[in-house]
Amino acid sequence: MRTLKPMALAIGLALACGPLLATPAADIDARLSRMEARWDRIEAELAALRAEVQATRAPDAPAITPALNARVATVEDAVSAVRGDLQEVASSVSVQRELIDARSEAESRSTTLSSYGTLVYNDFQDRNSAFDASSFELVVSGQPSPRVSFFSEIEFERAAAVGGRRGGEVLLEQAYVDLGLNDHWSFRAGVLLMPFGNKSVDHFSPVREVVAQPLSAYAIAPSDWADNGLGLVGGMPINDNWSMEFSAYAVAGLGSGIGEYDFRRGPQEFGVDNNNNKSFIGRAAFNHTSGSVLGVAVYRGAYDDAGDLGLNGFGLDGVFKLGRWRWTGELLGMSAQRLDGSHAEAIGGYVRTIFDLDPGALKRLTGEGFPELSWALVHEYDHVRLESLLQREAPSHREWKNVIGMLFSLQHNWIFKLNREFSGYSGAPVVNGDADAWQLSVGYVF
Repeated sequence: MRTLKPMALAIGLALACGPLLATPAADIDARLSRMEARWDRIEAELAALRAEVQATRAPDAPAITPALNARVATVEDAVSAVRGDLQEVASSVSVQRELIDARSEAESRSTTLSSYGTLVYNDFQDRNSAFDASSFELVVSGQPSPRVSFFSEIEFERAAAVGGRRGGEVLLEQAYVDLGLNDHWSFRAGVLLMPFGNKSVDHFSPVREVVAQPLSAYAIAPSDWADNGLGLVGGMPINDNWSMEFSAYAVAGLGSGIGEYDFRRGPQEFGVDNNNNKSFIGRAAFNHTSGSVLGVAVYRGAYDDAGDLGLNGFGLDGVFKLGRWRWTGELLGMSAQRLDGSHAEAIGGYVRTIFDLDPGALKRLTGEGFPELSWALVHEYDHVRLESLLQREAPSHREWKNVIGMLFSLQHNWIFKLNREFSGYSGAPVVNGDADAWQLSVGYVF
């Protein structure tokens, strides 16, 4: 008599419990339940048959009866039927695995569309309060092959109406393609966001913990500073706790549009370079598993039409986490050569402190509807000092700002911020002068 070992049912169960996306789970469960019931009956029949067969081996036992042979044949047929069902389930799972693999391959090559944006309310003491749809962005990304990927970011600033009277602008902030050279390095080309300063924290407005950009992002290194170019990006582990990321680009660089006291108008039109000297910009970031980051950036180029006057930059940025406390900030400097050979220095930065509050009290008010609820208190201190590019003896312009605020998020992709700004200056205003302000914003990331 042939018997089917219990291991066969275990194999069938393991196969049927794999990732089954093509067949409804209820159908699979029903089939497995029927197979288990049939197997229970077979085991009972086998136990009874073993007892009867054992009894026939006794010296005084009667011969095996036709009825017993019939019962053995019935059990063998049942075993064969269960084996067939198991083979059918295994075949079905194999086909479904192929479909899942094909779907995963297609999804990995599909294009992803996402968006983020912010609505801001500004109330400065020296002007009328206003709502400002400061930025709404579309992000398109994809990976058409294992070694090729692309990323594009299109900004609709202040609810832009191109060609209309309501103002605003549509700007391509980033659009590049990466070619993977190996596991650690990729070649990148296109419209690139310059890796100078704390871009990962400050460029994406909903993610930034305060409403307004820091002063250094206005006067020294614009947070939306993009340029045409190409270069290398990469990253690799250093040890169990540290890893490194690196980017280095050759670009057109800042041009003669830089102002006497700021660099915000320095980025040139796309496709234009006012001199024949290409600029270099690069940043190395050291990342800790705790979430802390230390970044170092450099910039070198010529800004005048003749390509004779040099412009050098240095940046230091970081994020540090300790329990509920988090600090982020940057220190940026630019040194621009004057016509007389001297240099105009611009230096500025900020330190931002964030303390994550216990969400328990708020969750008791909102119930179970918002499991990702979080809130935090924020303080930021900004300062910039700018020397005149035209006159060595001209007074410096300074501005500073203190921000206190609250960051509140019902879930990770919806963020509310309320800030109170206190500003001051000497020499001449850089951004806000001494205008204090209330600011609030509602941002989203999808």
